[in-house]
Amino acid sequence: MRNLFQQAKQALLVYEERGLKVLDMLLTGDKGDVESLLRLRNAAFANFRVYFANLEAAGLNVEEKGVFTEIASRAATTNEKLSAALEVRKDEMLTELANVLKVRRSISKYHSGISQGDAFSREA
Repeated sequence: MRNLFQQAKQALLVYEERGLKVLDMLLTGDKGDVESLLRLRNAAFANFRVYFANLEAAGLNVEEKGVFTEIASRAATTNEKLSAALEVRKDEMLTELANVLKVRRSISKYHSGISQGDAFSREA
């Protein structure tokens, strides 16, 4: 049972740590792979849920449950900050997309529509 406790605790700590790392990436403007790190974070939480369910079935004491409550409380605070940072990033990406579409529309005005050959060559 002690091993289940350590595994559950480790999974929850990894969940929290990955959340902090994603938050840091978003706040510093790091263009790293946030999406894959969020997937790994969700996997860590899924692992925690499995370990915790097995731990509860084996008999979880109040002291051990308090450890999980403390870590989960910190993770919840991170989740709130992460949610706000993701909203900001989403808005930034929508603005970037609007700018790209605007530029593409202006470029397409000058497209001749001729797909083959040289539009400027003259045949006599």
